Order: sequence, then structure tokens, then C-alpha cells
Amino acid sequence: MLQAQRHNLILRLLSQNTYCSLAQLARELHTSVPTARRDLNILQKQGIVKRTRGGAMFLGDKDALPLFQDRQSLMASEKTAIGRLAASLVEDGDTIIIDGGTTPYQVAVHLQNRNIQVVTNSLPVANLFANSRTVQLISTGGLLHSGTGVYLGSYAVEMLKTVHAQKAFIGVAGINTRGFYNSNALVVETEKQILAAASEIHIVSDHTKFGRNALAFLCDFSVVTSIITDAFPPEQEELARLAERNRVKIYHI
Repeated sequence: MLQAQRHNLILRLLSQNTYCSLAQLARELHTSVPTARRDLNILQKQGIVKRTRGGAMFLGDKDALPLFQDRQSLMASEKTAIGRLAASLVEDGDTIIIDGGTTPYQVAVHLQNRNIQVVTNSLPVANLFANSRTVQLISTGGLLHSGTGVYLGSYAVEMLKTVHAQKAFIGVAGINTRGFYNSNALVVETEKQILAAASEIHIVSDHTKFGRNALAFLCDFSVVTSIITDAFPPEQEELARLAERNRVKIYHI
């Protein structure tokens, strides 16, 4: 089994069970305990798991697998509608940043054949535009996070420091009165540089993320231009007032 395949299986097992021992992971991976330990060390550096004595714990969102292909099927119609609405805010000639993740990916899907420049830390988004004759594509490069297709690490961050864009589209794992969160600390490190690189910050998120927390804090409402969603939950009145006070526009289907 290739390393990337082992990592994907480890994440599946941990997301389902929260905790697994080294011996259990080695059995499931059909590999040795030292190999399983090395895999866990890599995943811990990526901020997804936490090593414990004799095993590991999952630090991500247990309700959503961290693999791109699996997450595409979750709230698929809502993400498609959000992507279409977000894409309508982009003007010809814009330079935009599209974050990794399945909801930002749908923004990219609805921008094909547009006359724009796209900067992305997402391999799936880069692949989508790879043969485009109208979209000028710039990829951040960096350490590729297995399964999600997101470029992470210092290389991606340093590249984004050289960029200025009119608009950025960022996906999140949670929105509450403190602000916006994601489930991976290294992803947030890159996204914070995206915040600094764009004049307008547009959060693209389905309604299930409202009122939720996640592992890593991204930013508060003062940084954000708009939230683009399928529906704003009526019970989130405090969030609505907070958005209004910070002049954050709410777009919904």
C-alpha cells in the first residue's frame, strides 16, 4: 500500500473511532508498527491527528471525512448553488484566490471560460483550469496534503505573500459569534495569508456550519466582506446582528 493510501485509511479509521492504537492501525494497514508510527508522525505535523501513548486521536471534524472525494457528496446541491452565487460576484479581469475544499471548488466550477486570473492552493481547482484558454492559473505549490488536494506549509504561505487579488473565496468548518474556524491548523495558516492577500474576503459555507466550532481559529467578522450560503439559519439571530454590525453582507439562495 502506498503512503498516501495508508494516510487516507488512517484518517478514515480515526474519524470513525476517534482513537486507534498503533497495533490496531498496523493490522488494518497490513504493515509494521514502526511504519504506522511514521505515518502518524507525518499526519500529526499536518495538524490532523494527535499522537498519544500507543496510538493516536483524530483532531478533525468527526462528522465530515477529510477526504475531498468523500466530502463532495455532502450537501452537494447546496454547494453547487453556493458556488454559482459566489461566481456571480466575479467580474471579467478580476484576480481571485480560490481556497481548497469542496465548496470553494464549486465556485471554480462556475467560473470556467471566464476571463480572469485564478490563484489557488487547491490541486483539484488547478486541475479544473489546467487546459483553460481564458483563465490564467497560478498555483501556490507547497506540501500537498494527501486526500484533500490542498497545498500547505511555508512554500504556499511565502508564495501568497507575493499576491494581491480583488477577491478571495474561502471555505470554513465552523462559524460562531467569535468568528470563523477550520479543522486543520496548517490549512488555517495558509488561509490567514489569503486574508492578507485579497481586498474582499468571501466566506462560502452551507448552513450546517453556522453555530459550530472547529479546531483552528481563522478570523473574526471584522475581516470578512460577505458570507455566501444556501440559507441563513433563523435561530442564528446573534450571528446576523454581528454580521450587520461589521458590515458583512449575507448572500443566500
